[in-house]
Amino acid sequence: LEAQDAGLRTVLLGADTPLDDVAIALQRSGCDAVVLASSVDPPEGLLDRELPRLVRLVSVPVFVGGGAALRHRAAITAAGATALGATPEEGVRLITTALTPGKPRT
Repeated sequence: LEAQDAGLRTVLLGADTPLDDVAIALQRSGCDAVVLASSVDPPEGLLDRELPRLVRLVSVPVFVGGGAALRHRAAITAAGATALGATPEEGVRLITTALTPGKPRT
């Protein structure tokens, strides 16, 4: 809701969507960024194998938010993604700042 209030268009996927499917959804939707969020710790292998693979596959910024992002900031950064802040407002601010000016916000 915070993203929509900021004028961002969102494409919501299910909680257990495989990251390869996220890449496919990105291609089909034409979004300007990928935003993942989780309050629980990710399964083994997600941060050290799957997230870096997603970052390599897509040509847009990848952001990770939620409680898991706060606990695993270093691993998210090492994967090439951006860990978002502690609040939805802070996360939306970081996303909008990172997106290329002049492009439609999605």
